[in-house]
Amino acid sequence: MLQTEYVRSLNCNYERLLLEEKPEEKRYQYCILGRGGIKGLLSCSLRYINGQAYLYYDISSRQSITQLYGSRQITRGWMRDFVWSLKKLQQELERFLLDMRNVVWYPQHIFQDLESNVFSFLYVPYYKGELSFLKLVEFWVERIDYDDEELVNYVYRVYEHVERKGEDYLCAQLYEDAACLEKAHVREESRRAGQSKAAEGDAGGQEGGAADSSCSEDMLLSAEGEDSRQKEQKDLKEQKALKEQKGLDDQTALKDQKALKEEKKGIRGILEGRKSKNKTSNAAENDELCGRRNTL
Repeated sequence: MLQTEYVRSLNCNYERLLLEEKPEEKRYQYCILGRGGIKGLLSCSLRYINGQAYLYYDISSRQSITQLYGSRQITRGWMRDFVWSLKKLQQELERFLLDMRNVVWYPQHIFQDLESNVFSFLYVPYYKGELSFLKLVEFWVERIDYDDEELVNYVYRVYEHVERKGEDYLCAQLYEDAACLEKAHVREESRRAGQSKAAEGDAGGQEGGAADSSCSEDMLLSAEGEDSRQKEQKDLKEQKALKEQKGLDDQTALKDQKALKEEKKGIRGILEGRKSKNKTSNAAENDELCGRRNTL
């Protein structure tokens, strides 16, 4: 069993691991681990206190998953992210020629960043202790969301394989079995996308109906405006026609008045001619009578 304790300094928090034997500092795993920069592993340093050798692992801004999920359920999304972190860790260890069997899988020694949710693991060089991946799977069994059928099936399948095959399952089939989680995630995302599109379609239909209604109102207003303009034009034409007719009537009346004046003038001339003729005739008659009288 690992002997660890938490140590707090001025700027950092550490998990300190007591080494049972004096380490061979110049061996490759100690050297590469002390250099740091391996993604997925907690950075550590070798220190001696009172003749005892310790590995100090920097856990600042992190908490163990037992602290984070002591009373919370593990979801499918969390499991998918965790298994993906394991795969990336395996690739990183292979790149640096480190042994996956030296990773400590006890849940209390697996840490998660509180801001980025990135997982970090504790690596013990040349570790000879108990293989602990089964302890991690047992932690999953106790904490998973049992309403998620896909997640439950996956975790129990992993548990059976680890019990039967041990740590070899971790390097062989773990990630292939996790594909069911990814497929379920894709199906769920597709379903949500379909629901979102359907909701957008309904909203679009409502907007389209509103647009059609607005368009109909605009067309109605346009038709009413056109009718109003046509009515105004008709009224203007009628007024113009009335004015023109009135003008013609006025001209006709003037002509009639002129003709009447001319006619009256003609009649007056005739009467005056008749009067003048009568006067001339009367004068001639008078002269004739006077002549007769004188003759007599």
